[in-house]
Amino acid sequence: MKSAEFLQSLEFHGMANRQDLIETSYPDTLHWIWTRPHIRFKEWLQSGTGIFWIAGKAGSGKSTIMKHLADTPSISLRLQNQEAITGKGRGVVVAACFFDYKGSRMAKSAEGMLRTLLYHVVSLRSNLFHAVEDEFRRMKQQHGGIIWNLRILETCFLAIIQHSPQTRFFFLVDALDEYEGEDAVVAELFTSISEACTKNLQLCVSSRPHIDFREQLNPSEMLLMENETGGDIRKYTSGIFEKFIQRHGDTYRTLVNQIIVHAQGLFIWVKLASRELLRAAKRGEDIESLLKRLQGMPQELDDIYQRILDQLDPEDRNEARTMLAITISTPEYLTPLQLRYAVHFATGKYTDFNTYLAETRILAVCGGLLEFEETDSPYEGLEPTLQDMYSTKAYPGIVRLAHHTVFQFLSKSAPETLEATETDGKLITGNVLLLNACINALVDLVEQTSIETLHEERGRASSTLVERDWPESNLEIEANARLRFYVFVLQWWITCAQNAEWETNQVQLVINLLETKK
Repeated sequence: MKSAEFLQSLEFHGMANRQDLIETSYPDTLHWIWTRPHIRFKEWLQSGTGIFWIAGKAGSGKSTIMKHLADTPSISLRLQNQEAITGKGRGVVVAACFFDYKGSRMAKSAEGMLRTLLYHVVSLRSNLFHAVEDEFRRMKQQHGGIIWNLRILETCFLAIIQHSPQTRFFFLVDALDEYEGEDAVVAELFTSISEACTKNLQLCVSSRPHIDFREQLNPSEMLLMENETGGDIRKYTSGIFEKFIQRHGDTYRTLVNQIIVHAQGLFIWVKLASRELLRAAKRGEDIESLLKRLQGMPQELDDIYQRILDQLDPEDRNEARTMLAITISTPEYLTPLQLRYAVHFATGKYTDFNTYLAETRILAVCGGLLEFEETDSPYEGLEPTLQDMYSTKAYPGIVRLAHHTVFQFLSKSAPETLEATETDGKLITGNVLLLNACINALVDLVEQTSIETLHEERGRASSTLVERDWPESNLEIEANARLRFYVFVLQWWITCAQNAEWETNQVQLVINLLETKK
């Protein structure tokens, strides 16, 4: 039996989204994990067994360092060199999984984590499939098809590691605290896997320092991020204020020092505070005013997010609220133009659609809580008929929240910050806004245009570019973006309707919205 069927069965939509969306580390940072004697990461890597736990507060940079470790070839090279030095000569497999706070239920589950790691392992070493071939065949026979569950996945996971003594496995798993379930359950799973595979498995995991992780992970070594990032924060803030330091010297070095003191090791706090201070500096505020502004900034992330919302231009607040509400509610990441179309179809806000306007408004009105990220297309999991509707050109990037703590803040504070009250007294949440956008887009698709028309528009734009040897024009970009939004609607409108109904508990509201579009 070939491994291709096994790999295909493990895949799920959005498997690699979270890792792709984590911000790359600032230049010349995080090297301390290899050099500081008290951290002992290098020594643990050489020891060959157990769990290394990277703990830290929300916003301290745990996911960034996990992405840094996953993306760098140094771990694989170090492990290979050690195997050569010791004479064992085992092969090395390095794989990573990042729990996704905004992903599907699978992306936040233990099943999704094991499927991701198994997929990477067998993709890298197809011969390891033989260790689970019988179990895979047995599952298909017993269930009349491929039906994964946690027990079967754990059996396959352990079988591959335990039956591969000539392979050394190193796995990185980020954000255990974003697992959709009890901390104790996922901690126990990792502890049992580690104890069952002491000869050839190492696990590097990250999470907030929750009590269940402290009591049950039983790590060989650990580090606390906020205790280690002071030097990196200095590099970052010095880079942000480099021009001012060159002009004014020690006065701005004092500001940098105070930012480090106030940050308490939280990189996301530094990023947001530096952004506000830099804007103020560019407007001509003197150093005394900047230091006073810094002193007035709250320490807690929720408080600083509320401060950002409170400081939004009153004329922009409804637009910002709509963008943020849709972004935290959408079941799939949107491009800047898709978000603009969503806001338009939900509220009738816009009449012009181009990338410059879409990106400018997001940056101008949302106070830095929304950002852009270049990424591969996240639509690989769609039906082929829907995939064909997309341009073959590179995916233009997506809108994302500045940090997962923004999602948590907005989600729990939505009644106060993101919901607008209509004249009939009903609260219109992000899910209802998104449903309204889907309904209006479907009506537009049926009454005013069609998928075929959009294909023709895009085709005309593309042929013009070929004739003139021009790069992709605004006309083609806009046609693609509109097409992508319609495909998003066709794929997700039922989910949006369900979410709106579940969240508001107002079935009649959904029915009324549908009836008005007949």
